[in-house]
Amino acid sequence: PEPTLLPGLVHPLDASDLPPNVKILPRKNGGWCYVIGTAHISQVSVDHVRQVIQTVKPDTVVIELCRNRVGILAQQQENENEREPSIWQQLGTGVKNKNGSQTLHALLARTVKSMTKDLKIQSGSELKAAAEEGVKIGARVLLGDRPIEITFKRTWANLSLYEKLKIFGAIVYVLIMGAKIDAEEVEKLKNGDIMTEMMEEMAKKFPGTLETIVHERDRYLTGSLRDCPGDIVVGVVGLGHLKGIVSHWEKEIDRAALLQIPTKAGTGVSFRGLVLGTTVVAVCCA
Repeated sequence: PEPTLLPGLVHPLDASDLPPNVKILPRKNGGWCYVIGTAHISQVSVDHVRQVIQTVKPDTVVIELCRNRVGILAQQQENENEREPSIWQQLGTGVKNKNGSQTLHALLARTVKSMTKDLKIQSGSELKAAAEEGVKIGARVLLGDRPIEITFKRTWANLSLYEKLKIFGAIVYVLIMGAKIDAEEVEKLKNGDIMTEMMEEMAKKFPGTLETIVHERDRYLTGSLRDCPGDIVVGVVGLGHLKGIVSHWEKEIDRAALLQIPTKAGTGVSFRGLVLGTTVVAVCCA
C-alpha cells in the first residue's frame, strides 16, 4: 500500500519517497504528522522507521512506549541470557500478591517472547530505532503511550470471570505447547486487512480486552501525537493503532479520563481460584 494523505490536502513532500503503512496528517499549527504503523517484531519495520525519520527530519519523534515499557525493553536486553522464572512461579507470585493485572502483563510479555524467540529480533526494536534516529538529528523524543500498568488495571477490571479464565488458559497453553511465529507471518500481519481480521477475532474471543488495549490507547496516542510540540512530527505505533488514530484525529479526546482506574464489584472468586482453574484448563488441553 502507498502512504495515505487525508483527502483534499496538499503535501510538500512526494509521498512515494516514504515506505508503506504511513499516514500523513495535518497539525493545527500548519505542520505535518507522519504516523508509521509497524510490526513490533519486524526488521522491515526497523528499516522503514529509520527511512521515515531520515526523509522528513522531524522536530519531534513520538513512540508507542511509556516509562515502564522503556524499562522493560532495557531489562530484556540486559537479562537476555538469564534464566526466567517458570510459568508456575509467575502464577504463584500473582497468587501471593493477589495481583491479576500484573500477572496478566508478565505472562503476555513472556508469551510474545516465547513465540518470537527464533526471529533473532527483539520486540520493540523499531521503537528503539526511532529513538536512536531522533537523537541523531537532534529531535525531541517523546513517550506517547498510556502507562502500561493503567492499561492492564483497566483491562482486568473490564473482564468477566469467564474471559479471565479463558485468557490465562490460552496463555499457559501457548507457553506449554511452545507455539512459534516466523518472519513471513510477521510481515503478513502488516497487511491492514489481516490486522483488522485479527482484531475482530480477538474481540469475539475476548471482548473485554479490545476497548482498553486497543481503542482507548488509539485515543491516548492520538492526543500525544496531535498535542506534542513541533512543526514536523513522526509517530511510531503498532499497525493495529493506525486506523484508530486517523479516525480520532479531528475529535476531542479526554486523556485524563483514560488514566482513571475504575472500581468494579468483585466476582466472588479469588485470584487464587482463577489460577487454579487456569491450571486445570492448561493441563487438560496439553
